Amino acid sequence: MLQVIVVYYALPYIRMMEGLPDFLKNMLSGMSNQELTNVVNNPALYAAGFVDAARKMLSVRQAMVSLNNMTDEQMLAAIHNNPQGFSHDVLDAISMELLRREAPAFINEVASLSTPELQAMVYNAGAYYDGYIKLANRVLNERINLP
Repeated sequence: MLQVIVVYYALPYIRMMEGLPDFLKNMLSGMSNQELTNVVNNPALYAAGFVDAARKMLSVRQAMVSLNNMTDEQMLAAIHNNPQGFSHDVLDAISMELLRREAPAFINEVASLSTPELQAMVYNAGAYYDGYIKLANRVLNERINLP
């Protein structure tokens, strides 16, 4: 089950590997945690961007293990207030987990936004976490496709 979760969360984080060729992105996504740790612990052997992307992917994977024990309310609190000091990549992963869980409070938060607010969120995607963007797209599509 953990492998499935890791792959699920690795895919949306391709943007953390901006600038890397596709074959390197695929290589990182397929690496085990131990292999990623070896890259991070031996930065002189790899390009700086590759090491940075490996570090980010490893941190997201490690965070996902602990996030599975968090309630929806704790996850929303982390996104809104971030008392734990999570990185942006981890907060992205939290938003994706809330979407995967179909957390009612998360769904209601986004669904309560007006259509112009949702459109602004989608058009300015870089300013929002991935789960919010995906949910905003979904809500907009549902509103547009109403009979």
